[in-house]
Order: sequence, then C-alpha cells, then structure tokens
Amino acid sequence: MDAGRLTPDQVRTVEVDDALVDTGATMLLLPRKLVRQLGLKQFRTRTARTAAGNTTFGVYGMVLLT
Repeated sequence: MDAGRLTPDQVRTVEVDDALVDTGATMLLLPRKLVRQLGLKQFRTRTARTAAGNTTFGVYGMVLLT
C-alpha cells in the first residue's frame, strides 16, 4: 500500500547483527539485498560526494528501525 499502512501479515522484517552506526550520518544506507528483501520502492535519485568521487544512488521509501 502506498499510504504506508500494512496489515500485520504484510509487514516485512530483517534482522541485522553486524550493523555499524554513524551518529553524524544524515541518511541510512542498506545493501541492495536488504532493499529487495524489504520491498522498498525507489522514489528519487541523489548524488553524493564520497572518498572515491561523486556517485548517484537511489532514495527509497521509509523504514522503521528498532
């Protein structure tokens, strides 16, 4: 559903036991495998400057972290 409301049987979850948190980060990066597993939909692209140079990446729907 695009409204962001799912029934309990539609909710997808993943457990990550080796996550690294950057307290200064402004965005969350997930491996493609997890994006596919969660069924996240891309809604735009963004360009960012990295140590390796500029790169373009997808920006996906919301997730809830616990």
